[in-house]
Amino acid sequence: MRSQLDALIARAVEPGLFSEISIHHGMRSFRYVLDLPVTLSEAPELLCLDLYKDFDLDQIVALAGPVKVVQSDYLEIPPK
Repeated sequence: MRSQLDALIARAVEPGLFSEISIHHGMRSFRYVLDLPVTLSEAPELLCLDLYKDFDLDQIVALAGPVKVVQSDYLEIPPK
């Protein structure tokens, strides 16, 4: 989860940094962090609740463009 967000934001800030981003076992949405739930000790940088009000991963992917973003093997919330 951390690397996924780090790579997308790094590409958005520095457009020449990557020509392609490959995400494996990533989140489809920030909703994953809230639904799982992810604890503060596991990923404090992902628990910025005000971020979720205005952004989701699809918008951050758009900010990183134009870059090829390959996503596969999404993390899924385990059944209860």
